[in-house]
Amino acid sequence: MQTKRRLKKIGVRWPYSYDSAAPLCHGNKRTAMYAAAYLLETFGYELEADRQELEDLAVSIAEGSMKSADITLWFERHSSEM
Repeated sequence: MQTKRRLKKIGVRWPYSYDSAAPLCHGNKRTAMYAAAYLLETFGYELEADRQELEDLAVSIAEGSMKSADITLWFERHSSEM
């Protein structure tokens, strides 16, 4: 369980740091979500979220209403082992 949580945290750090560190324009939110999905897949997890859920997550991160721990929980709820 700890390994699963650690791997998901690694996947989560990309959109959090990318979205919150750079001005959000020209597709940064979308790029961050694709990168997170790719990292999770690399670690053997499949992201289970529709387009609207991903958009809502990205906007919440960009607005600062979700912190790293909240994002980790979101990814835990929206991903499963492949």
